[in-house]
Amino acid sequence: MKYITGYHGTSKSAAKQIIEEQKFTLSKKNTEWLGTGVYFYPNYSDALEWNDINEHAILHSVICVNENEVIDLSNAKGKALLHNCKQILKATLDDEIVKQLDNIEERQCYVCNFLWKANPKIKVIIGEFPTERSVFTTLTDERKFRKEFCVRESKYISTIDNISIVER
Repeated sequence: MKYITGYHGTSKSAAKQIIEEQKFTLSKKNTEWLGTGVYFYPNYSDALEWNDINEHAILHSVICVNENEVIDLSNAKGKALLHNCKQILKATLDDEIVKQLDNIEERQCYVCNFLWKANPKIKVIIGEFPTERSVFTTLTDERKFRKEFCVRESKYISTIDNISIVER
């Protein structure tokens, strides 16, 4: 069994509801970096930095999954799986669907949702993303990156604690 600590930034009112129900609602927006799920950062400071709501809360959770149910898109195995999903989509998607995916976030979400669907044993996807937008797109990216992970279903989240309410 693998135990993953995660920090989730949200509004104070949403945090209250999550704690009362002891359950997260899956984020289903079509621009989610890692597809549909519940999002966490492994570091408190990243959850705090990401969440720019004036009055917000940071929740602490423990996610329990088997080692083989986690895929990290920043390592060789994860990159290969992501590449295979992109190749399948490239071969099977028609141009009309591609045209509907307006921006990079929608395309990323579509690919990750396909990855989830094609690999039902995966419960957690980990990704690394830049902390800021790039002015220049080059082959080498010198920006700071941070890890983020998405849990496919709320039932794998065993603990939910409110650890801070921050007012800015």
